[in-house]
Amino acid sequence: MAVTLDISPDMEILLRLQAAKGGQDITGYLMRLVESDLQINPSEYAGLEDFASSVAGIQAGLEDIEAGRTIAFEDFVAEAEAEREQRRKRREAKTQPADRMETVA
Repeated sequence: MAVTLDISPDMEILLRLQAAKGGQDITGYLMRLVESDLQINPSEYAGLEDFASSVAGIQAGLEDIEAGRTIAFEDFVAEAEAEREQRRKRREAKTQPADRMETVA
């Protein structure tokens, strides 16, 4: 998520100075302030990223539904079964003994 803040030039100078004191840019400094205020442990980010990814996937699905990009459940199942059958046949072809395979002349 991107956040835009309109701040005064004086506030920007203060932010830059405080960030520089800690060897950070403004973005890093502000992230540290937010994390500190929210008391977020950076080791917890992995779980938050997984959650955010799930939410993004759900949002994309809802947008598809709103835009009419859907198929009937029965059609979905038929496509999935056809793909599964194709994978099964490819797997069987790879594991078929050499003496049983036909050769092309």
